[in-house]
Amino acid sequence: MSNPSEITHETSQQAAHLDTFDIDQVKLRVRPQETETVTLQLPKTVLTSLEKVSLKRSVSSVKALIRLYISKGLRQDLSQLFSEQRSEQIMDATAQVLTRRLGSEAAAAEAMQEIRQTIAAASGEHDAHNS
Repeated sequence: MSNPSEITHETSQQAAHLDTFDIDQVKLRVRPQETETVTLQLPKTVLTSLEKVSLKRSVSSVKALIRLYISKGLRQDLSQLFSEQRSEQIMDATAQVLTRRLGSEAAAAEAMQEIRQTIAAASGEHDAHNS
């Protein structure tokens, strides 16, 4: 299998019905990954805070908590990066289709500008509602 992390279950029918899902039938296999040691210099106050948080969250060590924070932040950033790349792919495909359908690059460019303005306005409204 090419995927380093994989979740397997005995039947897909059981996974489709979460109300009858049995966690004992799920197996998580993670292949060990090559690692490299990194040394960080942190302010003592940050280290003290990490120690307190690791105890509060029942995390086994400060190292484990730091790994958790790095992993979480990295997943968020990679997800956002993928989303931005996918959005650009969608916009490029939209421009190509509009050019072909409208028969004019100028008309397609004008339509794309309108689409971008509409998205920007909607994003502004969305941001204003979430403030």
